[in-house]
Amino acid sequence: MEDIWGKVALFKEEITDMIHYPFLFKHINAPIVDEDKMLLLYSVLQELELSNKTVSEYMIAIMLVQISLDTHDTVTNVEEKHSDHLTERQLTILAGDYYSGLYYKILSQAGDISLISTIASAIKMINEHKIKLYENKLDSLEELMNSLKVVESSLFQNVSELFGKPFWKEISAHFLLFKRLLIERKKFLNNEHSLFFDSCKRVIFQLNHKDIHDKRDGIKSQLIHMCETQIIQTKNLIDKGLEGNPIIKHIMANRIEQLMYENFFTVKKIVEEG
Repeated sequence: MEDIWGKVALFKEEITDMIHYPFLFKHINAPIVDEDKMLLLYSVLQELELSNKTVSEYMIAIMLVQISLDTHDTVTNVEEKHSDHLTERQLTILAGDYYSGLYYKILSQAGDISLISTIASAIKMINEHKIKLYENKLDSLEELMNSLKVVESSLFQNVSELFGKPFWKEISAHFLLFKRLLIERKKFLNNEHSLFFDSCKRVIFQLNHKDIHDKRDGIKSQLIHMCETQIIQTKNLIDKGLEGNPIIKHIMANRIEQLMYENFFTVKKIVEEG
């Protein structure tokens, strides 16, 4: 396989240049371009008989959708009274809309109606499941995990399905869920807000806020164990899905190991404690 990370780096640079808007970045943070999602997307596209121009258009357009979604996620629902905070919130919304407009312009000019429709369907699904997560009304662990998976991977699952790549549809779903769980676990351990763990409290324990406060230590350890169990199970699904594809398995295995290191997660330690 060619230097796939090198290709990802080149596309990332191109996207970063495209979305660079000096006025915006004086007031809001520049968006993060997720290299893992770019890796998955490029892996799908390079298996297709597409011109370099089309691959570039698809890479940029689809990642702009992801950046738009991520940007809108940073907007809080809290009423802002301070003028600087209000300006930042308004500009963040505008930035997300701007990135979305760029993606649509690229694909509409290319005349790719099927991909536009596929993306629109993914965005609809993602937003529906984000609402479920934010409203904290999921009634089972299975529903919670499914909603998290939809939010993280629907865009890439739908694109993989459109192009007839079931292998990448499955790998994208498991890998992006795995990464999100690691991030949520790290947030929780650092006493940062975690949407996932907030939902877990209701789903697993069905307790009100007072009860959770009174039993904080015991519940925290159970929540962490539950999350780590899901991480291990998801990693096992990735490993199983990569069997028979040694080149891709090597690339993904290295990235998984790196993610675990970055998020202070050791499978051996968890298994021994379990």
